[in-house]
Amino acid sequence: MKNVRLVYLLGLLTMLVLLTGCGRAVVFATQAGTSGLRQPGALSLYIDRDGSLYPIDTALHRDERQLRSGAGYLLNYYASQPTRLRQLYAGYGVSDLPAAAAADPEEGWPAFQALLRRQAAAAVNQRLDQLGAGATLVVLIHGFNNTPDEATKSFEAVEARLRAEHLPQGPYQVLRVYWDGRRGAIPFFFKIAQPNAQFVGLGLRGILSRVSHAHPVRIITHSLGTLAGCNALWNVVTSMGMTDTLAHAPHMVFWQNLTTARNGRGVPRYYYARACHDTANYQTPTHPDLRMGCIAAATPGDTYLDYLNRTPGLATTNHNGLYRRIVISYNPTDIVLNKLYVFAFLHRTLGITNLGRTNYAYNIVAERVNHLSTGGRSYQVPFYGCHEKGKFNHGLTGYANSNQMPTFLNVLLSDSPPPAIMPCPR
Repeated sequence: MKNVRLVYLLGLLTMLVLLTGCGRAVVFATQAGTSGLRQPGALSLYIDRDGSLYPIDTALHRDERQLRSGAGYLLNYYASQPTRLRQLYAGYGVSDLPAAAAADPEEGWPAFQALLRRQAAAAVNQRLDQLGAGATLVVLIHGFNNTPDEATKSFEAVEARLRAEHLPQGPYQVLRVYWDGRRGAIPFFFKIAQPNAQFVGLGLRGILSRVSHAHPVRIITHSLGTLAGCNALWNVVTSMGMTDTLAHAPHMVFWQNLTTARNGRGVPRYYYARACHDTANYQTPTHPDLRMGCIAAATPGDTYLDYLNRTPGLATTNHNGLYRRIVISYNPTDIVLNKLYVFAFLHRTLGITNLGRTNYAYNIVAERVNHLSTGGRSYQVPFYGCHEKGKFNHGLTGYANSNQMPTFLNVLLSDSPPPAIMPCPR
C-alpha cells in the first residue's frame, strides 16, 4: 500500500512540475544546414510551430539559442535580421514578393513559404518518378514532446518494420515530417500542442496537395501527430470550438508578426479559419488513392466531425471522402492517452485524447468515413495484445515493435482485402 501511495505521489509531483510550463521549443537549426529533400534514402521536412518550412541555411546552427529563445518561430528569428532575410529570398529566387517587402522583408514571408512548399512537392515527385510508375509515398509524422533524435529513432523503427513486412508492395519513398511539438512539457499540453499541430498540418497540406496522382500516398501518424495529419487532409474547426469557420480565434493566429492596420491598431491577418478558405495555398488534397493510419491518436474523436470539410468548398461534392482507408489503433491501456490514469479527470484542461483508446471515439470516425462519405472505409486495429499487456506503452517505437503492428500495416498498406481482426479470447 505504501508503494502505491509513493507512486501516486511521485506521479502527482511530476505532473505539477510539467504543468508549470509549456516546455521548450524544438528547433531544427542543425538539420536546416542541409536539405532533407536532397539526401538519399528517406526525405525529411522540418516545420516550425507556425507551419513554416525551414529553408536551407547553414548559419542557423550558430544561432540556435536565439531561435530557441524566440519560442521557435522562424519568422521572429529572421525578422531581427532583415538583410539576411533579403539574401535568403534572393538565393531562393523568390519572384513574387509583394511591393511592401522592399521596405519590410517580413512581408515577403508568405510568398517565400509558398515557394518552399512548391519546391518540396517537386522534390518528392521527382524522387517518386525516379522509383517508377506507381511508387508509393509513405509519410511519417511523429508526436508531441520529441527531440529531433527521438523522432528519428521512432521513424527508423517504423521503417524497419516496413522492410520486415515487405510493405508497401513495390517501390516506395519515405517522407519524414519533423515538427515543433515542444519538448519537456506534458505530451498532451492542450493550449500549446493543438494549435502547433494544426499549423503544421496546414504547411503539410500545401505539399501533399501537389503530390502527383500517379503515386499512392500513405500517411502514418503517431500521438498528436494525428492532429497534424488530419489538418493536412481536412479543415478541423469543430473540435477547436470554431463552429463558424470564419471565426477569428485568438489562439489560432499564425505568422503573428504580419498584421493589418485597422482603426489605428494592428490586427492579425493570418488565422487558421481564414486559411481554410485559401485555395491557392491550402487546398486539401484531392488525391484519388490516399490512406491514413493513426497510431495512439492523441486527439478527440470529434476531430473527425469535420471529415468532409474540405477546401475548396466547405461541403465535399457528392460527399466523396476521397481518402480510401482510415485506420485507427486501439489501446485502452496506453498510459499517456489515459493521462497517467491519475489525471484522467482533467481531460478538458489537458486535452481530450480518446481517439486511440475508446470505441466511442472511433465510432465517430466510422460514421463519417463509412456512412457519410463514399469510396472510403475505416478500420480499428487493436494494439492491446492478448499477451502483451505492459510490454509497450505510448512511444511509437514500442508500437512499431509490437506483435500487432503487422496487422496495422497490412490494413493500411496492402492492396489485398484487409485481414479479419480477431478479438482476444475472454
